[in-house]
Amino acid sequence: MLVELIQKLNIPLQEANSTLDDYRSADEVFLAGTTTEAMPVVAIDDTQIGGGEPGPVTRRIREAFVSSVRSG
Repeated sequence: MLVELIQKLNIPLQEANSTLDDYRSADEVFLAGTTTEAMPVVAIDDTQIGGGEPGPVTRRIREAFVSSVRSG
């Protein structure tokens, strides 16, 4: 469902195995699941991700995901 949603939003998507170092150096990171919806990650351990706030792509995905889940 999330992959399809991201494709509908025309956001480039690449699936890959990632390490913690990859996440720490990313501009944006989010977790997805049925209970977390699309939860922004702003820090890992003591390392701030991006600007320490959810980024624009994550916010866009989260808004679309929440809307999709709640509308059934």
